[in-house]
Amino acid sequence: MTQETDSPRAAKIPELVAPAGSTAAFLAGLGAGADAFYLGIGKFNARARAQNFALEDLESIVGLARENRRKVYLALNILMHDREAKGVLRILERAEEYRVDGVIIQDLGILYLMKTYFPGLPVHASTQMFLHNSLHIEALARRGVRRVILPRELRLEEIRQIRARTSVQLETFIHGALCFSFSGLCLASSHVFGESGNRGVCKQVCRFAFEGGPS
Repeated sequence: MTQETDSPRAAKIPELVAPAGSTAAFLAGLGAGADAFYLGIGKFNARARAQNFALEDLESIVGLARENRRKVYLALNILMHDREAKGVLRILERAEEYRVDGVIIQDLGILYLMKTYFPGLPVHASTQMFLHNSLHIEALARRGVRRVILPRELRLEEIRQIRARTSVQLETFIHGALCFSFSGLCLASSHVFGESGNRGVCKQVCRFAFEGGPS
């Protein structure tokens, strides 16, 4: 993913953000020159089947990124159940302690927890929130969201229109899977297999081979 920089002079030099599903992936991205990384802790992210990191790993990963002048964004981009709030709070406590550069969220309940108990943590809205127009983005900006990761389904002209109408940071995918349905709104995996894409365990039904058509 890429994200535009804050400096007007550097506006044409985007930040390159790479996924880090494991320590090996993080080190590979570090060596390849990525500017920043997004990563998850355990199951509380949209890539629950990745190796991910344990909570105790976060300090060393952030420290290594700091030594190399890179950034770390923590992905908490799933829908949260009430019973999981304490676990999410523990992760946010460590994120604040280790000064991660941003927390990527989908759930408005997690946004509430962050603004109530960890107001210093930068909030990034996940592509899972399907922020498809500038009014939606501005509504979240008024609630403290600093950056929006745009849906992969948007056309370039739609991105230009959003850019012209909002001042928040925008991030967009330049490589990766394109969901058949809209980001964060597809229920196919949950319906067919009982494993929700909004819980990080999408079965990617849209990639199956189908036959037939209208009779």
